[in-house]
Amino acid sequence: MSASGEAPLVISQPTPAFLDLVGKAARDTHDKTISTKEKLAKLGFTSRCEDVHKEFKKSYLDKIQPGSSTATVLDPNKIVSWWQPTTWVLTGGSFRIRSKVSAVVIPLVKDGNPRIEYYDHRGVTSSVDWNVGSVIYLAGDSSLMSDGCGNTSFIFFLFTMETDS
Repeated sequence: MSASGEAPLVISQPTPAFLDLVGKAARDTHDKTISTKEKLAKLGFTSRCEDVHKEFKKSYLDKIQPGSSTATVLDPNKIVSWWQPTTWVLTGGSFRIRSKVSAVVIPLVKDGNPRIEYYDHRGVTSSVDWNVGSVIYLAGDSSLMSDGCGNTSFIFFLFTMETDS
């Protein structure tokens, strides 16, 4: 796992079993990923994407330890609600991750050599090691941006978090 600063960004490398599931889901999204021209396009969530979602919950989300760098971004004990995961293609530009939200991104396909950057709430920019199958935890009040030098598809999870008052 790697962390940056106060851990607004944490990346977990995939297990072989998880990477196998990601590879199967990537086959479902590959053609649409490389042919998409929109800066951000939503794809259908296939049964193979659902398999990745289930394995993420079992092998990653359920194993986050309190006090770990991952828990500083996504503490399962502070999740208030979550949205249905979605699959997206990013070809360029950026999108925001609201405050009071944590996100998890799992890259499926990377076509070309897009540079992906994460901008945190303090204005600090981090280059993201955007490797297929990685589990990337992102703190809210931030944005993710691609330089447009290729297309990438990914599964995107959003969690509304309890805030410290």
